[in-house]
Amino acid sequence: MVRSHMNRLTKNKVSLCVFIVIILIPVWDAMQVYIEFLQVGGEKLHPAHAFFLSGASMGHVPQYVLLWFLPLFLLVLGTEDSIQDFRTGYYNILVSKIGIKRYIKEKMFFSFMLGFVAMGITLSINLCLTFLLFFGGDYTKWLTEDIFESSFTSFTIQNPYIGVLIYSLIAMILAGLAGLLGATCSLFFKDRKYTYAATFFLWYIFVTIDQSSMHLIQPFTEYSLTDTLPIFWVILVAYLAMSIIVYIYEVKNNEPI
Repeated sequence: MVRSHMNRLTKNKVSLCVFIVIILIPVWDAMQVYIEFLQVGGEKLHPAHAFFLSGASMGHVPQYVLLWFLPLFLLVLGTEDSIQDFRTGYYNILVSKIGIKRYIKEKMFFSFMLGFVAMGITLSINLCLTFLLFFGGDYTKWLTEDIFESSFTSFTIQNPYIGVLIYSLIAMILAGLAGLLGATCSLFFKDRKYTYAATFFLWYIFVTIDQSSMHLIQPFTEYSLTDTLPIFWVILVAYLAMSIIVYIYEVKNNEPI
């Protein structure tokens, strides 16, 4: 079934276009930061501080586009697979062949990994690009380890590459959860209109609260990891709970009479 997922992903032109967009948005951000440097001049940023998650570009538009709407990108990329299965009748064939439990588990696992890997690829490309564009730069926006109370924040300032790798891993996990959320809503609603609306709402609600999920993935800020970890656990528990509830509901609904 995993091979089937990959075949769909590689043969679907819309999915491939969305994947390219996911990659190009951080590339756009890196180019924007570099163009701003060429226009304004001054000291060259340290590559880690020019990184996508660091939010160095003016206006942060690329970050808003990718991170706020990430679950919708992932739905088009492939986490809405179950809706397509349901509409074509392939759902019944697969369920009768491998069972509803395995079907749901594989859909959820694949969707998590799709978000995790897609985010990992795009951030890796962005980091390589910023390293090339800002090679030799050492400007850190006057940030020093002694202006922050958090020992972790001080550590990331002293070791910026390790810092961006840690925050990249968190972003990858969060993207995986966004993929899982999309799969969960797809399995429950089996309708694109409701799935997209519910997925975006359940993601965006954590973006807009005071302890925003976006603080989780931005290094070199006043928000230390110890300050933002509680919202990570809330998101993790909430999305996992939804997935478990939908899993139980779907299994119960598909039990043979």
